[in-house]
Amino acid sequence: MKRVKPFLISLTLMFLLGVESGGFQMSLLEIAGDFGLSGIENGTLVAAQYSAIIMMPFLFGIVAERVGKIRILHIFCLVFSAGCTVVIFTHSYLVLVLGIFIIGSGYSVCESLVSAVLTEQYQDRAGRYLNLVQGAFSLGAVIGPHMITWAKVMGAGWNILFLICGAGFFAVWIGMFFVKEKNDKGEDAKRKHSKDAAYIRRRQHETETRFPAIFFLLVVSFFLYGGMEVGVSYYIDSYMQLELKGASLSAWAVSLFWLSMVPARLASGALYRYRKILLPVCFILSAPVFLGIAFTENPQIGLILFAFLGLLLGTLWPNLMGMATEDNRERAALAAGIMSTGCGLGAVLFPLLFGSLTESVGLRKGFLLLAACSIIGGILCIRYESLKRRRNQ
Repeated sequence: MKRVKPFLISLTLMFLLGVESGGFQMSLLEIAGDFGLSGIENGTLVAAQYSAIIMMPFLFGIVAERVGKIRILHIFCLVFSAGCTVVIFTHSYLVLVLGIFIIGSGYSVCESLVSAVLTEQYQDRAGRYLNLVQGAFSLGAVIGPHMITWAKVMGAGWNILFLICGAGFFAVWIGMFFVKEKNDKGEDAKRKHSKDAAYIRRRQHETETRFPAIFFLLVVSFFLYGGMEVGVSYYIDSYMQLELKGASLSAWAVSLFWLSMVPARLASGALYRYRKILLPVCFILSAPVFLGIAFTENPQIGLILFAFLGLLLGTLWPNLMGMATEDNRERAALAAGIMSTGCGLGAVLFPLLFGSLTESVGLRKGFLLLAACSIIGGILCIRYESLKRRRNQ
């Protein structure tokens, strides 16, 4: 039961994060209408959330290694809930931006620490559980947009999204009073050396700052993944409507992209032992799918390709994060924080680059860029495994 509790909490948190992520994208126009925002001001809301995603996981990954992963996760459940409360009740644009930043802080720290907590609890089997909780995230990301649509039909406002997510996180915060940090036998062994000051300084340095150089191949791969996923998810609707003239299918394309990630993550959890093959294969196979999207003129084919793309990309997040935290288990929280920062940077920079390409050479060319990135990501994963084997010999 001690191991089940962290998994159930992680599953609930990731589902709620998925609901917020999918629902927030769909509620931007509603928020803009209520606050009378320009396009730039509305874009600032997205930037506020992603700027927190870039900064916070790295900073609090370091803190979590010192004071405990469960303790920091517990605190940031309340931070997320507080941000939702601010957003629900504010009538000021500046306070709204602050509330979204607070939500982004809770979102990013909880997402990265879930990976570290599962790695600590389940060790070599952690990747399977990461795939399961990421499947819950994808399911939430499908439900979130439909929640906003349902709210419109029922006459409710966009803030019902933040009411539900904030209440959910507050309930998890209460539940986490009954979850304790894992008392690892390795930690007991370290305490026996507590009188050895040199040993303590060496262990702290190793735990907090030192990563093998090859670790940053995973960080760059995660940067590329973050750019690919957000670049696709923010431009599916525009691409289906503007390039393929398939406005009636655009909502289906968005839903199928996220929904297909659910079975992909469940399957990759069962196949986690083959992640060394799965990661480069799924990265590289994404390239022809991106090319197909870039060149097709048929909206029905576009719909199928976006669904297939979700299957391929759905395997990448949990397997990359699982590999990073398992291979750096003694500093898993910091590893997860650095990985999340890399992913957040990609999620911020790629849509900007994608938008710039769209204005200059057309939306289709953006998918050619993503095809190139998917090939690079596959090569980096192959190189990582090669260097790791050489390093362990």
